[in-house]
Amino acid sequence: MEFFEWLFVPQLIFTMIRFYGGASMSDAVYFSIVFGIPAALYLVCLIIGGLGLSRMAKFAGIGNRWMAFVPFLNTYYAQKLGGEASVFGAKMKRAGLYAMLVEIFYVLLNVFTIVLSIYLSQSAFYDEVTDVETGLTSLVFNLNLVPENMRWAYFLTNETGLGALDIVTSLLGLALVFFFCVLYNSVYRKYYIRSPFLLTFLSAVLPGRAFCLYAVRNNAPVDYDAYVRRMREEAARRAQQNGQPPYGGAPMGGSGPQEPFSDFGGGHDPSGGGHDPSGGGQAGDPSGGSGGDDSPFSDF
Repeated sequence: MEFFEWLFVPQLIFTMIRFYGGASMSDAVYFSIVFGIPAALYLVCLIIGGLGLSRMAKFAGIGNRWMAFVPFLNTYYAQKLGGEASVFGAKMKRAGLYAMLVEIFYVLLNVFTIVLSIYLSQSAFYDEVTDVETGLTSLVFNLNLVPENMRWAYFLTNETGLGALDIVTSLLGLALVFFFCVLYNSVYRKYYIRSPFLLTFLSAVLPGRAFCLYAVRNNAPVDYDAYVRRMREEAARRAQQNGQPPYGGAPMGGSGPQEPFSDFGGGHDPSGGGHDPSGGGQAGDPSGGSGGDDSPFSDF
């Protein structure tokens, strides 16, 4: 979830300012800045990603487009566009559902960890210490100032810099990245076949999925396996007829998939087709029909 991916930067910067600048920054100001900046960035990502998913679903004839703007449900909804995913040659029909469930547990655990961290970050639990040589004043955590019935929070979050919650959260984060890779690879194999792995990396590992989805929102879905098979057959045919190398030629029809970031949102069907930019019907509906399954939770 982008909120926690954006959280690291302001948290690091303003923690250094606060604890190396003494008690000049109050708790209210500190937490407002640290959590306000990621929250604003997440809201922007939610809207941009929702617009991209919603437009793609409209062209594909998939209903319940409101799900594209709802946290967690937008992850599940992406599967409606990507369809059946592939993991090391095996098929995974519910990649979006699995990714959504792991994301929910990941967020809940992060929220719990943050609540404990906020409690332990109170100025009342820190001593002001002045360095004799430099004259700089910093805040140093003092466990003895924490009530005895709450000291367990320190050992869960901060002991030796890596608490039990941090370990579990990291493992869940790795699982989330895996399912995101599976999910968004299935999406970009349809909507950006030139380099689906690049956009998958930006969407699953880095907090860029909202912008990637928005960038390919006008691209028509393509059968990736059929496209690759046609390219190989065409390359082999050219090599046999003309003695040309089987790679490096233009795709069938003389045009390949359009760079999605050329105008931050443009695109066209790599197979030569397209759809009405005004929002008309779309050929090649990944759901296999006009409208697909109207139930937003059919996987359940």
